[in-house]
Amino acid sequence: MNIAILHYSVPPLVGGVESVIAHHARLMSADEHSMRLIAARGESLSAQIPLTVISLADSRHERVGKMKAQLDRGEATKDFESLRYDLVDELQTSLSGVDILIAHNVCSLNKNLALTAALSFT
Repeated sequence: MNIAILHYSVPPLVGGVESVIAHHARLMSADEHSMRLIAARGESLSAQIPLTVISLADSRHERVGKMKAQLDRGEATKDFESLRYDLVDELQTSLSGVDILIAHNVCSLNKNLALTAALSFT
């Protein structure tokens, strides 16, 4: 199967989720699944486990920070919709041919709600 793992960051960035992602990707690749990582920051684990970078997935991206500040004030503006649509476009391209997407913490952490919302459109 073609499997993608999505998170805000992947190794070599150090963190618990990043470590789990690396182990899962390597194990599934060793089991002959086609693997890819999708994140804002990090590096490919190997030639068999490439990384697709989506800079707008980064919780530290300037547009994401601006949108989050608006949402924190209770303002749902066009910035949110614009960011979500841009993420939909990038996700659709990145997920082409993918059978299964594992979204690590993207739906449970309040770091980039436009990314979470974009997943429902892909």
